Amino acid sequence: MDVFKIPSLSAKPITISTKEAFENLTKKQKPWIQLKPNPTGLGWRYYAECPHCINAIEVIGFSPRHTVAPHGKHYMKRIEGVGYLDHDAYEVCPYRKESEKSLSKEDKYSTEHHLPSKALTTLIVQFDRVVYLLQKTLNIRFSIACLTRMLQDFKASEGWLYKGVSEYNIPWIFAYFTLSKSLYHQQILNNELKTALLVQEPQLQFSQSQQFYEKDKLLVTNGLMLKVSFSFFEHEREVRENHLFESIHFKVSTGPKDIYSKKIEFDPLHFANLINMDEEKAKRNWKLVNIAKAVFER
Repeated sequence: MDVFKIPSLSAKPITISTKEAFENLTKKQKPWIQLKPNPTGLGWRYYAECPHCINAIEVIGFSPRHTVAPHGKHYMKRIEGVGYLDHDAYEVCPYRKESEKSLSKEDKYSTEHHLPSKALTTLIVQFDRVVYLLQKTLNIRFSIACLTRMLQDFKASEGWLYKGVSEYNIPWIFAYFTLSKSLYHQQILNNELKTALLVQEPQLQFSQSQQFYEKDKLLVTNGLMLKVSFSFFEHEREVRENHLFESIHFKVSTGPKDIYSKKIEFDPLHFANLINMDEEKAKRNWKLVNIAKAVFER
């Protein structure tokens, strides 16, 4: 992996760069840097946490004898003060070399596991940023009613227990565990999608309002019995050159026919950076956060 986490020093994952940068961050303090035996005597070992499964990792490549670029590798032994020793999370961690690229939706943690609760909390308290990222990527603005129904789906499916979840990919796992939703009354700013809709059915109409939040909404056309819905499929993970990439498919359908499909490849660090913005610069939508809180408090 090309990132690590030290919760006491940084709220977000940090890119692995140089030994000097790691030592400066940790101030050369235990438990992050320790003197350990090696084949030639004693040597310094560098430890941190995996941002996905929160198990301990060892950062390899800082020693002159290493011929590989610095990267992190799981270290599945107990190190006091560093992460967990959680074999369940390790087995499904995307950074694990033998890990599956895709998981079944039925692959879930127990309700007592520590990782799902952290992801669920992030979804709720950062729901405005979850929505921002989804809408920015898809170029669609979802109605409050639609977002509320999506939250209800996620709650009913207990999507936060999915073994592919983390606090940094929760926007996409949230979408993945929602059922198909009507595209009517959603604001379609995606011109490619709008064209696909009109090719399929030229009678479809979009709002011509000059008000920004009303413009380009897909309208229900009198006399036109056409079901138009959207949904999310196929969550996949892949590590390339030590960096984690994840993807999900967004599809729009008219009845059983797909008329638009987009593979969305996303970088979990994007959401990590978003939720760790300087609060003085952040523009929060507390209405959305309160809607998420209300759904999960019921």
